Amino acid sequence: MLSELEENKDFTSIDEIANPFSLIVAKILELYPETFEGDCQDIRYELYDLGYALGKWIYLIDALDDLKEDMEKKKFNPINFLYNKENKSYDDFIKEIKPRIEFTILNCGYNCKESLEKLPLKRNKEILQNIINLGMMDKYEKVINSCNCKDKKKRIDR
Repeated sequence: MLSELEENKDFTSIDEIANPFSLIVAKILELYPETFEGDCQDIRYELYDLGYALGKWIYLIDALDDLKEDMEKKKFNPINFLYNKENKSYDDFIKEIKPRIEFTILNCGYNCKESLEKLPLKRNKEILQNIINLGMMDKYEKVINSCNCKDKKKRIDR
């Protein structure tokens, strides 16, 4: 479904294009094979919600991280496709799009945090909280402030 949407460019919102990947991650977490204390459908719903928000965050952060390179190489990027109707340069476009993308990405992070808090985790809860509260937001800050990790790696490899 995702490949078809990207290939045909048959979508009208960032939510619609991120949905297939979000559903995959949601289902993976919902079907987590271990049982929880008091395991029930509500816990599985929280796992699903966590996975959905995480999947959407991953899809969006990847698109945002690739945006500059995709624009330079004239490759498909859902953010550029949806919002850059005036074919602006990357520098102008990122300034314009930042508040809109930031709202969605931060909302996904918040939803991950809220879902994680509702899960009866016995192990690694603090690690997962750090990943969501600090790691995901740090990654977003690096990407949005042009500390593109992919570019850094390329410079190091040269």
